Amino acid sequence: MMAKKQKFSLSKSGFSLVELMIVVAITAVLSGLFLANLKQGEITRSLKLASDTTQSGLRLMQNNTLSGLAHPSGQPLRDYGMTVGSSGTSYVTFTEARNAGGNAINYQALETITLPSRTSFSNIAIAGTSVASLSLRFMPPFGEIRMTGGSYNEATSQRATFDIIYSGSTLKKTVTIDGSSGRIEVQ
Repeated sequence: MMAKKQKFSLSKSGFSLVELMIVVAITAVLSGLFLANLKQGEITRSLKLASDTTQSGLRLMQNNTLSGLAHPSGQPLRDYGMTVGSSGTSYVTFTEARNAGGNAINYQALETITLPSRTSFSNIAIAGTSVASLSLRFMPPFGEIRMTGGSYNEATSQRATFDIIYSGSTLKKTVTIDGSSGRIEVQ
């Protein structure tokens, strides 16, 4: 019997170095895009959280006034409000009792709310005039909004705006309080 000769061929199998390098490069580009979108999503989420929290705080103070919620001291004629400061990372909600003449007699801070990390207030303005800080008061019985800041002292029927910014980003949310209609908007 004759043994058959087997022929072995030298066929290439697997991937070449060039093909592997192309796959690694594509993976690196896709990972970079993913991480960039992830960072952008974090910024957007932080700004939304900060603006929603601020808007909720303003609406809570407005609702407390409109519902006739009593001042903790039991004093009549109370107002509720909020104070924000430029480059600040927090705001303070408060209530004040007022005497028959309308003068504040019993200020009480209710809560200090801190914005998410790397977010802050900026560009605070009343009627287009820049101010360092803004104090908004919702007056009973109908929730009239009074604004104090800069040269404005309990101004009514004005429009106040401020930005909430994320440091190191150009993205921002603008909060607008319309003193005439009582509307509170975030854009």
